[in-house]
Amino acid sequence: MNGLIALITGGASGLGLACVQRFLKQGISHVHFCDLPTSKGEEIVKSMDSSLVTYHPVDVTHDDQVEQMFKRIQEKNSRLNCLVQCAGIGVAFRCYNINVYSFFLIINISFVFY
Repeated sequence: MNGLIALITGGASGLGLACVQRFLKQGISHVHFCDLPTSKGEEIVKSMDSSLVTYHPVDVTHDDQVEQMFKRIQEKNSRLNCLVQCAGIGVAFRCYNINVYSFFLIINISFVFY
């Protein structure tokens, strides 16, 4: 992974954080990760080699924030080789009890459509 630049969404916890840690262990040149501004992203960077990791406080449901993040990544590294999408929300409730708005919110945040 030497020479590669990655971005991991949802990188402050769960699978996203595990990807950040694994990429660093595998010798990636730089890993960017984003998560909500209320996440522990800053603390995570302080616990790692900050020359290899950049946290972006971004809500991926806001296009303008995502666009700004990509501009900052381009300014810092001029390229992006890998994107791992781990941002999402997990809500546990019975299917017959869900309203249409909540259903579409979960689908639109947690899945990528082409």
